[in-house]
Amino acid sequence: MKTIKDNLFDKVISSANLKRAILRSSLGKRGRKDVQEVLANMDKHIAYIQDMLKQRIYPCRPKKAIRFYDSNSGKERIMIKPDYKYEQVVHHVAVEGIKESIEHGMYDYVLGSVPGRGPHLGKKHIERWIRKDPINTKYIFKMDIRHFYQSVDHDILKAWLRKKFRDQYLLDLLFLIIDACDMGLALGYYTSQW
Repeated sequence: MKTIKDNLFDKVISSANLKRAILRSSLGKRGRKDVQEVLANMDKHIAYIQDMLKQRIYPCRPKKAIRFYDSNSGKERIMIKPDYKYEQVVHHVAVEGIKESIEHGMYDYVLGSVPGRGPHLGKKHIERWIRKDPINTKYIFKMDIRHFYQSVDHDILKAWLRKKFRDQYLLDLLFLIIDACDMGLALGYYTSQW
């Protein structure tokens, strides 16, 4: 595994990255007053978020879990919904900082939640295998790890992140997001899928 030694935190809190994060995290929410206020005063909010992150403050408050029925999987799920101002923005900022490094060593068939990949790409791969080698392509194994996000061990994840990244400011931000959840990773956090 390649260790990323660059000072990624400066890239993470750059005005351009913060602006991208504000715009991305506002998609589908632009009718809400809190989102409109941030978009209308973007420079002020960018400066505030930069200052907050430099001081290693993570805007998290206790949340109630929301139960919902996921029609895609047919399962009832428990989700934690972060606040837009500024939790969701910070999640997008953090992911933007680590995305390139995480994708670099990613297995080719990790498809979920990765831009440009997904179930359609998985279907394409399977169809290609069947066409190219129909005799040996007999079985498809679909698996799901029950309550995967909730079962992620914080210490193991942090140790892996320490091996991958050397930038202590970035690690502190990631650890604050991870520790915002008592156990595992929060379903509903943009960072969890990364």
